[in-house]
Amino acid sequence: MSNTQSTSRLRIYSFALGGLPLGFVAFPLAVTIPQFYAGDVGINAATVGVVLFAARMADIITDPIVGRLADRLRTPFGSHRALVGVGIPVFGLSTWMLLSPPPDAGAGYLALWIVGVYIGWTLLELPYNAWGAGLTRDYTLRMHLMGTKEATYQLA
Repeated sequence: MSNTQSTSRLRIYSFALGGLPLGFVAFPLAVTIPQFYAGDVGINAATVGVVLFAARMADIITDPIVGRLADRLRTPFGSHRALVGVGIPVFGLSTWMLLSPPPDAGAGYLALWIVGVYIGWTLLELPYNAWGAGLTRDYTLRMHLMGTKEATYQLA
């Protein structure tokens, strides 16, 4: 690894650890939500599929908006950290609500909270990736940094 003077291994691994909680949540949500809502909650499986598909399509709108916001937002903490800071409670609350529905939860409840999960995810993941890519101009170091982040994400 070149240019380790400016970015220590500790800083690389500290940054990469942010991928760990994202990895812990991403795969289980994707796998369990359809079965949970179609089976345990009792929403028709086709309706669950339509709601999940429509919620994913919302990313076509939210991803570019968050990306542009990350590029233009100026805060004392930096734009990437600020958006990640907003994304954490949005993602956390939405995930909690999605996983603990009331007995009368229907398709509207699922739609509201799965869209919240995806918006929270976008607010976390897009700025987090851009933040990492902007930490160094050195190509090899940036590749090592982002590779370590992705490896940490996959470990979960």
